[in-house]
Amino acid sequence: MNDQKKTKQQLLDELLETRRNLQDTERILADQQDIREALAKSKQRYRELEECMGDWIWEIDAQHLFTYCSPQVKTILGYEPEDILGKHPADFLTGKDAEILPSFLVKLAAEPRIFYGLEASQRHADGSIRYLEINIIPLFGLDGVLTGFRGVTRDVTKRKIMAM
Repeated sequence: MNDQKKTKQQLLDELLETRRNLQDTERILADQQDIREALAKSKQRYRELEECMGDWIWEIDAQHLFTYCSPQVKTILGYEPEDILGKHPADFLTGKDAEILPSFLVKLAAEPRIFYGLEASQRHADGSIRYLEINIIPLFGLDGVLTGFRGVTRDVTKRKIMAM
């Protein structure tokens, strides 16, 4: 309808509806800002936790290649995170652990579950052997499909050597 043919009441109703839409939009924008602030706080909290713990946090994709590697890998294995990204975890394992891990990950992908206390030996960048304890959790996309794994790796070399 042409605005000139609308009644005063129709124009007031449209104006009121436009005002409501504007208020809804302002509420949505305020909510989005709150969400952004909460996300920033959450990311900061995660970074601070990651920095103060001595464990190495990592992620691998569905092909079992590293996609994330926390800086603690430098302390634990002597490698920079960039040296790890895109590589398979077995690339850093020693002996039978290097042979067993790929099939272990395939089995874990077939029956995804949280796995605690996997023990493995890895070669440090300086050539020494480090004994590690690994906890693994599966990651799923919004569609429920397995997308990879996230893990926390702890150096238990001193404990392992004392037990020998």
